[in-house]
Amino acid sequence: MSIRPSLPHVKDANILFLDTETGGLLASKTDIIEIGCVLTDPSGREVIEEWETLVVPTRPVEPDAARINGYQAEKWAAEGVPLATAMVKLLGMARGAVMCCHNAPFDKAFVDAALAACKQRWTGRYHTLCTVSIAQPFLRKGLVDNVKLETLASYFDVEHSDAHRALPDARTCRAVYLAMQDVFEPAIDAYAASRS
Repeated sequence: MSIRPSLPHVKDANILFLDTETGGLLASKTDIIEIGCVLTDPSGREVIEEWETLVVPTRPVEPDAARINGYQAEKWAAEGVPLATAMVKLLGMARGAVMCCHNAPFDKAFVDAALAACKQRWTGRYHTLCTVSIAQPFLRKGLVDNVKLETLASYFDVEHSDAHRALPDARTCRAVYLAMQDVFEPAIDAYAASRS
């Protein structure tokens, strides 16, 4: 009988900022074509490792997706890796970590489909952070017009170059996450002090 090693409390878990570029909008019909990750300490401030790869799709890439993320069959065939190879690396980085994405349900659906295709299990925590959800107070207060990554990056004066490439978007997701934490943490400290 195998016993899973105990994991640290979720507040002490590393954070895996993750972005996927995909061959379309539905994980049931299209594949991950690029993965980018930034693994940090639990605060999100210390980078432990970064990684990116092109992933060779097994299903057609939709023309609109290719236009947005720059997919070229020849480039991917030459530089990409099979999904199973990419997932081995991803699962190694994810071990015990909390996933954070911009629009997490989208990326998580593709990761879940990839895990199923490779007969693998997620090695990270089941908790997931989403910068779209975290940004809702800024939207409700009218500080931003929407919660797109480029909009939030502009509002928080975060560099966002090479949009719709996986690693640059994962880096921007992290920077936006940290900017929002810088807003929330003093308010939380003040609230906690008022309650003591």
